[in-house]
Amino acid sequence: MTKMTLGSAMSKTVKSEKPLDLLADISDIILSELASSLESLPIFGLLFKGYNALNTIQGEISARKIYNFFYEIQNLRLEDKAKVMDEISRSKGGGDEAGLLLLDLVDKSDDNLKPKLIGKLFVACAFCEITTQQFLRLSSVVNNVFIDDLQKLKEVYEHNALSDQLKSIYTANGLMEISIKKPQKFSQGYTMSELGDAIFNQGLALEYSLTDDGKLLAKVCFETTEKIGNTLEKFGV
Repeated sequence: MTKMTLGSAMSKTVKSEKPLDLLADISDIILSELASSLESLPIFGLLFKGYNALNTIQGEISARKIYNFFYEIQNLRLEDKAKVMDEISRSKGGGDEAGLLLLDLVDKSDDNLKPKLIGKLFVACAFCEITTQQFLRLSSVVNNVFIDDLQKLKEVYEHNALSDQLKSIYTANGLMEISIKKPQKFSQGYTMSELGDAIFNQGLALEYSLTDDGKLLAKVCFETTEKIGNTLEKFGV
């Protein structure tokens, strides 16, 4: 019998036909209930090999990450989950590699909310709202950005919601881009001399705007979309 690897176990767990019936909130679940909820999953058995391995701080943290991810994707149809894994498999060299990559994304999360966000991105990929490459890229962004900074995406279209530091963090992670703000009344037309005077007197102001990735992450993970008449020009500094 071929020994099951972590990657193949993760792939098998995602593609499982067995309903998970996971609870919405695990904050109040005691350790024994957590183990009971996950013990039938192939990835759980391979990672923890019984209750004793789970009964450690690191073991419990890892188990809760797994739980939170699978809670988000549990209502997907089998064929939709399989489609995402198959697409990742084709791009990454096989089912084991796809499963290991997904497990690594979930395990690298440094906050309990992040596996849920990765799960939301997986669901969006299953519904063809984002591509598999966008799923993998945005999941990496989720892991790279401090959770409190990520949650500011809920307010990203609100006036003056983002600090200069947060704009820089978003820009460094591909969620925002910088351009040079046009001088006031630029659309009315300038002679070259007037344009030079405007730049000299007013300086070159920077303007931040959300990238497509930034808009997708805000929409998928936090249900935040740009309201009509609420433009990104507010990010000028």
